[in-house]
Amino acid sequence: MSAINITALLAQYGEFYKKGSQSTRDLYRKLYKDAEFDSLFTMLPTEDTVIRNVQVTSNPVLQAFQKQFTPAGGMGFLPQPIDLFQIKADDDVYPDEIEKSYLGFLANSNLDREQWPLVRYWIEEVLFKQFIEDIDNEAFKAVFVAPTAGTAGTPAQSMNGFKKVIQNLVAGGHTTPIATGALNATPATFVGQIEAFVEGIPAHIRSRFSMTIAMSDVLANRFRKGMREKYNMNYPQTELNKLIDFPNITVKGFNAMAGSNKIFTSASPLILGMKRPTELVQIGKKDLRLIQASTDHWRGYGVADPRYFYTNDLENT
Repeated sequence: MSAINITALLAQYGEFYKKGSQSTRDLYRKLYKDAEFDSLFTMLPTEDTVIRNVQVTSNPVLQAFQKQFTPAGGMGFLPQPIDLFQIKADDDVYPDEIEKSYLGFLANSNLDREQWPLVRYWIEEVLFKQFIEDIDNEAFKAVFVAPTAGTAGTPAQSMNGFKKVIQNLVAGGHTTPIATGALNATPATFVGQIEAFVEGIPAHIRSRFSMTIAMSDVLANRFRKGMREKYNMNYPQTELNKLIDFPNITVKGFNAMAGSNKIFTSASPLILGMKRPTELVQIGKKDLRLIQASTDHWRGYGVADPRYFYTNDLENT
């Protein structure tokens, strides 16, 4: 069972409630993160727990003319599934714990604790926002581990993040990494590595599509510094996140990738499959006064067509 931690509050303000002017405006909640990493993906609602994509292949058909019919080519179909993982948030509180404290204004005379202002504040301003932040923190780096019955799991083991998806694509031979070697700490040299990475993408792909190269915030900042250094400040300052020779390609940093040297981009849509994508929270009671709240949905990250997905040669195992 969870609990409301008000130990420091009771020590400072006393174990009693004195009606005054206090309100939720006096409660400075943490600055939660939004689901920033998910913005890279196209959300695909589904009723299934696996999205079954199919990759169409073909062989060359062009040949010199002759009167005889000489078939060449061939068409094939390859499965490209995207697995979804069921994730959840469970928590509970005893609202009575705050009644004899500075936070007493979040209680009221209703015997039904579900109706107390505390419960709505807890769900809307804390629990659900923390759930979204946890998802963003783990959307790239989480690796699924089956839960132990009756024991709360950890965010890092709740699902397979996109890094694990990339590793599976590489291991399965669905995408071939572009060699960058160790990423250089010198900004201008690092810019050169990113430019070489893009040059490793087939020309007919890199010139036709608007693409985003995803990396950590630290690396994206290194890239911007390198652009200023390498191009002697003559490059437009508002375009420091774009490659000078490939203005259709943008570099963007993501907090979810913190600490990683992985970079990737795609001309094929990145897919976020979701089953039951809702912001609803179920409220219930374990007993008359213990309020429980829970929410859950299924989610899974993937690439529509890995033939047009590109990543570097680091952290692929």
